[in-house]
Amino acid sequence: MPLKVARAVSLKTRVAFPPRPPYTARLMPARAARQESPNALPARFRKHLLEDAVLPKGGSVIVGVSGRRDSVALLHLLHEIADDLDLHLIVAHVQYGEGGAHDADAAFVREAAKTFNIPLDLFIEDQPASDLRRRKDERRRYFVHVRTRLGATAIATGETLDDAAEEFLATLVSDHGPPLSGSPAEDVFARPLLPFSREECRAFLKDRGISFRPDPDALSLDTKEKKLRLLIVP
Repeated sequence: MPLKVARAVSLKTRVAFPPRPPYTARLMPARAARQESPNALPARFRKHLLEDAVLPKGGSVIVGVSGRRDSVALLHLLHEIADDLDLHLIVAHVQYGEGGAHDADAAFVREAAKTFNIPLDLFIEDQPASDLRRRKDERRRYFVHVRTRLGATAIATGETLDDAAEEFLATLVSDHGPPLSGSPAEDVFARPLLPFSREECRAFLKDRGISFRPDPDALSLDTKEKKLRLLIVP
């Protein structure tokens, strides 16, 4: 009996592929995926600190607070977890000049520390550097000085995922090499908000009804970092 040869059948069915995600989602999938309720941030922050040992248990921590959004979010989040880690918090604030907004910033931070019954160490810089990178370096040197004077274990600052991206890009396009902020005893600094975005901090504060001080230079393009923030980083 002759063999029956099966006829090839041409299937012209069109395969529908899902649409490509937006460019920003492809560029930073972690940020795009975190469209969670702001109520989830405290739990994720707690998990991050406990599992990754960001801050040593039972230590004293200098918390740099400018009064701006991210540092205020950091202070509130650390205060919530302080008992779990047996942390003793100390707020440090650098006031750049006197009068006007500078006094208002200091008063805001002073009230926040008082609300949580946290000691405050305030330093007034009469002649701050005009360059953003050098001013940041001055601020971090002051934090190191406070840590040494008070015998604290670590220094916590409010850099976020966005800040890390901007710092990386600024380093790539800079003629000055690595950021100056790496100079003063870098190993004592902790950045607990590093896995989280500015938007997550903003949503957290809005959800809790927590106020913060406005940044008068937020829309300024006078430094390379600010240009990156407003024009390049999504």
